[in-house]
This record gives sequence, C-alpha cells and structure tokens, in this order.
Amino acid sequence: MASNPAARESHERQGLPSPASPSPTIILSPDEPDEPQRRNTFRRHNSDNNVPSPISPGAPGGDDHLKNFAEIIEEGFSSPFGLEFSARNRPKKTYRRLPEGVKSPHTVGSGDHLLSPPIDRPNVSLSNNPPAYQSPEDDRRSWESSSMLQPSLADTPEIDYIGRGLSAIRNYKHAEADGPSPPFDCRSKHTILGSRTHWLSLAILFLAFYSTIFSGIYLGIALRKPRYGKLIHAKGNLSPENASLLSALIAKTIELAFVTVTVAFLGQVLSRRAFVTNSRGITIAEMNMQKWIMQPGTLLTHGRSAQYAGTSILGVIALTTAFMAMFYTTASDALGEPPIQILAGHSLFHAPSLFSGLVGDWVPKVLYGEVSTSYANPTWIMMKCRTPTKDSDKEYGGNTCMEIEHAGEAYHNYILFLSAWANRKSDSADLKYRQNAIGSLYDNTTVEGSWIEVQNMTENSATHKRMINNVTMAMPHAGVLAAAQHPRNHILQPDDLEGLGEFSVTASVASPAVNVLCASMTEKELRPFIVKKTPVPGISEDDWLSETSVDDVFGFGEKYQRRHPFFPALPADYQTILNVTMPFGDSIYLLAKSVQTDPPYVLCSMSSFLTPRCSTKFQSSMSGGALSSHCEDDTDEQAYHRSHPNLPPPERSKDWKNVAAGWGLALALNDGTTNNNASNARLLTQLIPSKYELDPAAPSIAEALATMVGCTLLLGTNEAPFGHLWNYSVPALDSPTEQSFNALVQNKEYASGGAQDWQDLFYVVLVLVFATSLFCLMYLLIKGGHVTDYTEPQNLFALALNSPPDERLAGSCGRGPQGKQWKVGWFIQTNNEHVYIGDGLERSGGGSRNFDLEAEASPISTSTKKLSHQRRSWL
Repeated sequence: MASNPAARESHERQGLPSPASPSPTIILSPDEPDEPQRRNTFRRHNSDNNVPSPISPGAPGGDDHLKNFAEIIEEGFSSPFGLEFSARNRPKKTYRRLPEGVKSPHTVGSGDHLLSPPIDRPNVSLSNNPPAYQSPEDDRRSWESSSMLQPSLADTPEIDYIGRGLSAIRNYKHAEADGPSPPFDCRSKHTILGSRTHWLSLAILFLAFYSTIFSGIYLGIALRKPRYGKLIHAKGNLSPENASLLSALIAKTIELAFVTVTVAFLGQVLSRRAFVTNSRGITIAEMNMQKWIMQPGTLLTHGRSAQYAGTSILGVIALTTAFMAMFYTTASDALGEPPIQILAGHSLFHAPSLFSGLVGDWVPKVLYGEVSTSYANPTWIMMKCRTPTKDSDKEYGGNTCMEIEHAGEAYHNYILFLSAWANRKSDSADLKYRQNAIGSLYDNTTVEGSWIEVQNMTENSATHKRMINNVTMAMPHAGVLAAAQHPRNHILQPDDLEGLGEFSVTASVASPAVNVLCASMTEKELRPFIVKKTPVPGISEDDWLSETSVDDVFGFGEKYQRRHPFFPALPADYQTILNVTMPFGDSIYLLAKSVQTDPPYVLCSMSSFLTPRCSTKFQSSMSGGALSSHCEDDTDEQAYHRSHPNLPPPERSKDWKNVAAGWGLALALNDGTTNNNASNARLLTQLIPSKYELDPAAPSIAEALATMVGCTLLLGTNEAPFGHLWNYSVPALDSPTEQSFNALVQNKEYASGGAQDWQDLFYVVLVLVFATSLFCLMYLLIKGGHVTDYTEPQNLFALALNSPPDERLAGSCGRGPQGKQWKVGWFIQTNNEHVYIGDGLERSGGGSRNFDLEAEASPISTSTKKLSHQRRSWL
C-alpha cells in the first residue's frame, strides 16, 4: 500500500510513529440530513478469546477494510463480545465517501450532541483477544499493537466515529511524550475514607457536641424551670430584651447545628451502606432524606420519596428530625426563653432541685426586715413623723405631727368603712361575716383587718343583763411591706419588670390587735366614775378604788388588777368624753350618750396587744398593694403560733395607750367636756346598738371605734419586731437591725418553663432533639473517620457522570425516577481506583473489582476494602 504524506504528517504532529504503509484518508458521512441521536444502551459481554475480532490484523487493507469497519458501526456493534451498543429505535443510515480535504459535518466539534459518555474500562478491543478488564500497561500495549498491525486505521485521524460513538467504547488518555496515547483512565485523586483528625470530621464532631450539650442544657432548663430573679430585670445587668434575644440566638444555633449533624449522620449511614458487600444498597428515595430535613416542604411536593423510604428505621429518624427541626425554635421559645410568669419558687441561686412552678403554689422562704423599736412606741412614732416646723417646736412638734397623722389616717379609714357599709344591701348579725375594717397605707396600699375572738353578743348581753358590744380586730403587720422591698430578700418589684411585676407574701408574724368593749350603763351606775374635782386626786399603786356594777364586764378591781376610769362629768346628748390619763393602765376609755337607746349611756374601753393567731398577707403590683391579716384559720400553716407553739397569753401594751391618747384627742372624741357638738361624736352615738344583737344594716359603735383606731396599729408595727417579744433593754435602737421571719412567696418574674399548660407538648420536641443529637454523636464517635458523602449533590453528580447507565432507570432521564425506580438498590463500586455507582450485580464475589496490582495497595482500594467488609448495620 502506498505511503500517504498527509497521514504521515498528521502522525508526526501527534508524536506518533509513522505507519509503514499509510492508507488514503477516508471520511464517512451519512447520506441523510443531520438529526438528534438517541443515546445507545449497552450491556457487558464476557470476553472470549476464541471469538474473532471484526477487525483483525489479517484483514485486507484499503477500501475493503474500511468498508467492513463502516458496516460494523452501521450495524450497531451487535457482536457477542465487549460492550454491545444497540441501534434500536434509530433510523438506519447509509454512508458515502467524501473527497479528500472535505470536512465531515459529523466530526468532533461540529455541534452534534455527544450523547454517549465515556465509561470505565470498556470491554471492547481493536485486537483479536479483547480482555474483560486490563491494566493501564495492558491498554498501552494493546493500543500500540493495534496501531502497528492496522496502519490503515492509524493513518486516518479524522475518522468520524459517529459523534464519539467509538469513544464510548474506548477512552483514551492524553498522549505521552515518548509514545502513543493510552486509553483514558479516571482515577480518584483523593481517598474515600478520611481520618478522625481531618478538618471535616472535627467540624462535624464539634457541631455534634455543641448540639448535644446545648440541647441538653435547654431541656434541663425547661424541666427545672429556674427563676432568674435579679439576674434578669429592667434595672439589672441583663435586660429582658437582651435575655430574649440571647435565648433566641442560642436556640437558633442549636437548631442549625442539629440539622447539620443529622444531615451528616444520614449521609454517613447511606454512604457506608453503599459500600457494604451484603447490604441492600441505597435507593434514590433514601438519597432524598437529607432534603426532608433541609427543605421540609419537599415532603409535600415530592412525597414519593417519603412513600418508599419513610417506613424504614432511617426514614423514621429522618422524618422525626425534619419535624423536630421545624418546631425546635418554637419549643425553645415556649419552654426555654424566660417570659414573665407568676411562678412560685426561689431564685436561680436559691432554688430547690425541682419545683412545679404552677400559679397558686407558695414556696417557703426566710425573709428579713429591719427592726428599730418596740411595738407602739409613741416616742419613735413622733420622731419618724416629718413636718417643716418639727425642729422649731421641739417640745410639742412631734406630738402635733403624730396627732395630725392620726386624724388623717383615721378619718380616711373611717369614711372608707362607712362607705362600704352604705353600699352593702344586707349583712349578717354574725360578726364573722360582717364588713371588715379597711383602710390605706402610704396612699397606694389598701389595708384590711380581721375580726377575731368573736363572741355572741346576745349571750353576753343576756348574761350581764345589759347591752354588751365586744369586738376584737387584728390588723396586718405593717413591717411586712418594708421587708418585701428589702434588697436581701431578692424580690423583684413591679417596676423591675417594666411595670408588669407582681408578687405576694404570706408572712408568719404576729399581728397587732385592738379590743373594743362597750357596755350600756345608767346614770346611777356611772356615779363611781364621775369625779368633778380637777385634777383627779392622786391614786397609789395599791389603791384599786371602789367597786362598780361593771367590774366583771371590764375587769375592774383588785381581782382583775385594773382600776376603773374617772370622768369629769356626764356627757350631753350626742357627746363623748375620753379618759386617757389613768395611771398604771393599759387602756383608754370613752363615755358616750345617745338619745336612741335605753339606758342612754355607753362606756367603752380600748386596748391593744399582739396576737399570734394570724398571718399577714401582702400583694403588690404596679397599680398598688394590698395588705391584709388572715386569722384563726386552722388550715393556715403560716399563722405565727404554728411556728412558735406554747406561747403565753398575749399581754396588753401599755405604750399603745399613749399612742391611742393622741389619736382620741385628734379625733375630737373628748369635746364632750365642753359640749362642742363634734360630728364624729354624733355619728358614733347613733351607732350604739339598741338591742342585744348587731344591726345587720349598720355597724356598731365598737366596730366603728376599732376601724378608726386601726391606724394606730399600723403605725405601731412600723419597724417593730415581727415576733411577740422585744428582746432589747431599751425601747428603741440607734440603728436598725435585721430580723428574720418565715414566709411563703409567690411572685412574677422572668423564669423558664411553659407559661400555659398546653405548652408542655413542646417537651417532646426538646427531648427528641437532645436524644437524636446524642445518638448521632455516639455514631460519629464509634465509626471514626468521615466517608465521602455521596448523597450530597456535588458528589452524586460527579459519581453519576462517571458511571455507566442502567436499564433499570430506563425512561427516567426526562422527568426523573418513577414508581419502583425510587427503591432500586445502588452500590458504590471501584475499578482501578475509579469510583462509580452501579446496580451491584458484580458484587456477588464480594467487593469491588480491582485488577490493577498497584491500585490494590492504594488509599482507594484500602478504604473500599475496609468499608465493604463492615458488618451489616440495622440502619
């Protein structure tokens, strides 16, 4: 055959040996117009050395040789060996020769779609003995032998190959400097299995630790429901706004870390399973599990994947994770973020291990308050009273200020009490169910007392054969209000929570009480009480004076160790006269005359003491406070006598008599001596009961006096001891001291935990997120290194592009997999360090094929062997 200079020149440009007998340049071109080509399907045939090659070294050269080769291409390579390309559904084409120098429209780069991608290790050779798989060296020898034995083909570099149809059979490497180019060999440049110390493994482990630790902390906070007390409030170091922002930020980072870790976990499980020899492989539906978590909406738009993969163990984990990730931020806001709540419990630094935190619960706590003086110390009250003329009038300025304060508080409380009675349509004759004494303190705190030691008026009156109106009223301890604001008690005030704060305290303290005893008397019975001499003659300590008809009623005489009072005259109609000067006494007395009763005169005594049978309740909010006494309740565990049993009977306070004296004079109760017709005296005389029972429609004179004198009880307990004793030798201290008392506290402050009962449903989310994070962390720690995640889009794309097609996905190239194609099992396989995805039919021998001896010791081979021989997992 003659030498062809053009072919020789072409081979020289490529660095290839010149052919011995070059053939003329032949270009094949279809007679029919260009049309889109369908991708050929192919399957692998077993290699058989006895099957003759269609192109053999002995084939005749020249046109006959090329004609035979063209016929082979036209027939679609329907040979029983190597890769069989099918020309089904493809119109048959004829080819004609083109003159030399005319370029075929179907040469490489002409614009045709190259529909046949290169495949790994083609099983077709241009020699008589095509091996099933060859090493790179074998490929080189085969290609060089073919070039020398068939110079006619070697001299035709512009053979069309029908749009790289032949390149789909054989892949070529780049030409080497010293010889012809061997076939293309796609070897992975990086290993499949990374080490534990790889940055990606460390990053995922860090996120797994972060998600587990902080989701566990949030779960613990939600279960423990701590209260943050002074840690979070409007005037503290951490404002409510910043606390809410910080909580939301941490919850969001937990959610992001949780999603990242679970997605990585799914990728590791599926990728490892794809290598295991005896596993079921991975399906396309399972490859979409990560998208469920990152894009939960795909569960609705692409529900097929959940239909085929959602019932497996891994599918259940993925679905659960998707829903938990969607609701984690909401759950953390409901149970972890500190909203304002009314919760019973201690602060963050004084909390028990667990508490319920429900509205209405009361938790015991030791409170502290300042104590400076004994109960009802008039000198202390006058010193604490503030007026601008107090310093200039040192002798009477303090007393004047105290009486003005008495008058203001007493009249204010009295008018509130009378108004309450006027608004009541009906009431009871039983003192327990009648209107309690009410008042105010510091203009923003309402006060309510309690009737105690209630006696039957009808029985008492019948026993003594006269009207007996005997009432005892207990008022709350005013020192509790100041103690609730003491910094040591760590109780948030309403303004600390931007006006939304509230708190309640039930204090186990003694309560001040006043007894008002009134008895009707005739003018004759009052004669021993009337002394017209002024001043009243001196009385010695042993002089118990004469007996009276009411000694057993009021406890006068030596038997009761009390002297009866003296009055300068009998009062006129609607008038009252006071006696506040009886020596060695503990009471003040009031004599009044009414025109509506018979007998017309009434003698009343008033005395005060500290009762242990009560507790004091204080509630505070931005709109004001409420202070009340709670007495003689057998279910009240906070009553003072419950924590201090076996107390002696309370003693009447002698200091209180001096406070009450200024109170009575300030209220014009002694104006009857000059017949001044005081309005207060007139109203009091109209409230004297005319029968031996209480009037259901109006208060009695004893109830009215108790209400008016109640302000002295509040002033007397300001900075007074919380117990029943004064343990100091002086009546007042130079500087206050702290005294503790038991209490129950319920307050509104920033606290974690659900504010509503239905929010407890979110505990399921917090528990599952923590449990899933912990499970993923343990899996990652046990499995060690990080396997390339072939479910990630970029890795899956590169893997699929370098993998042969499969007939089980026939028809899916247009719109994706359909029906059972979702659950076809796929495996990751390797061949001479080339990694690709296949159906796993070649894995029956156990593992991927590697015929390159050098590759068997490579990282790819080592990683593949390690992964493929792992024990089958239940995941």
